[in-house]
Order: sequence, then C-alpha cells, then structure tokens
Amino acid sequence: NPGDKQHTISTIVKVVSGIDEKSLVNISNLYKLIVRDVCLSSSIEVAEAAKLLENIQRDVNIALMNEIWSCLTRLDISTDEVLRVASTKWNFIKFHPGLVGGHCIAVDPYYLIEKAQEKGIVLPLVKQARVTNESIIFSLYRRILQILQFPNEGKRVLIKGLSFKPNVTDLRNSKVPALKILLEEVGVLVDVYDPLVSREQAKEAFNIDLSRIEEVSSVDYNLVVSPYDLSITTNP
Repeated sequence: NPGDKQHTISTIVKVVSGIDEKSLVNISNLYKLIVRDVCLSSSIEVAEAAKLLENIQRDVNIALMNEIWSCLTRLDISTDEVLRVASTKWNFIKFHPGLVGGHCIAVDPYYLIEKAQEKGIVLPLVKQARVTNESIIFSLYRRILQILQFPNEGKRVLIKGLSFKPNVTDLRNSKVPALKILLEEVGVLVDVYDPLVSREQAKEAFNIDLSRIEEVSSVDYNLVVSPYDLSITTNP
C-alpha cells in the first residue's frame, strides 16, 4: 500500500491460492519468506473475488461520502465537522470524500460488473458507486466556480496534489489533470503543486509543468484546492 508506513509488505496478510494443492503450498511457502502471514483461499476465483470485494467496498463507501459532501456543501454545512461528530459513535465507519483514481478502486469494480453481465446479473449499487465517483469531479468543479464567482477569467487556483492519492508518486487514473482542464476552459489560471512527483513524470504523463512553482504560497491564489478530500481554502 504505497504511502502507508503502517501496512507494509511484511505486515499485510497475503491472500494466496493455486490451480492445485501443490501450487497452493508452493506459493504459500514462497510468500512466507517475506510476509508474516498468508491467507489460503480454496480457489483462484475466491481469491480474486475477495480482492474485488475489498476495493468495491471502499468505492461504495467513498461514493456515499462524495454524495453526502455534495449535499452538505449546498446546505452550507461543514463535511469535516459532520464527520468529526459522527465519528464519536462506536459503530460509525469513517470514510472521506475525494477524487477516486489509482489502479485498484477505480478499476476493479468494472471487472466484476462485466463478469456479472455475462451471467445476466445486475449490480446496481456497484455501478452507481462508479458513476458517483467518476462524476464527483464535476461537483468539485462547480463548487470551485461558485466560490470564485463570475467572471472566472484571471482568477488563480492552486491544486495541491497531482498523484491519485496523498504521499505517493503514482499518477495512474489521477483526476487532477481533468479538473485542471475544466477550470482552464473557463479562463481560470491553474497551478498544480506536488513535491513528490517528478517534473519529468508530470510533463510526460499530463503535460503539466510542476516547475512553475517551487514553493507554495497560498496568498498568491484565490483558492487552494485539495483533491484528496475535496477541501477548498479561500483567500480575501
């Protein structure tokens, strides 16, 4: 789990399976050389379905938070404070709103959706979570424009973060470039700051020039946006 100092290679339980008993034993013994514990699954299908479920569960819960964020912002209620208060309850599962990218959560649900469709099975909740999380970028875009107020031309916005999640260099399925394009199409001047991502990587992947700003000074911008939790900070 890149960027996670607690759940490292050696501490994460490794799910293993195989095409037969011999391969299961061999792969299990191999992983035991580098991880503390392995979980044996009876078939490759079970192992794959478990991985899909893990990521789909997060996708669905983030979709719920994104939907709530969209609602609460229109009601002028702080989502952060609502989450803080709700988290005092023992049975509350804490997820945060945010743009969903990466190579797992934003991808795995489609594997199960396609397999289910082959068998004539409908997964409406899984599908809707994908729709919600793919479209949240437009809700964030509209919220930014609402705060900037018309006219948009010449207004400056700083997006803090280019990778698909905090504290990693992975750019796969990052939604930030699309947000940048949407804002620039209506005349907003957009800079992106991410000290972990190399200039070359950003330029090659998205034609984004990270060298424009060496240090962040939020006073130079009308708004500072965090794509990871959909937070927006304003300047006078």
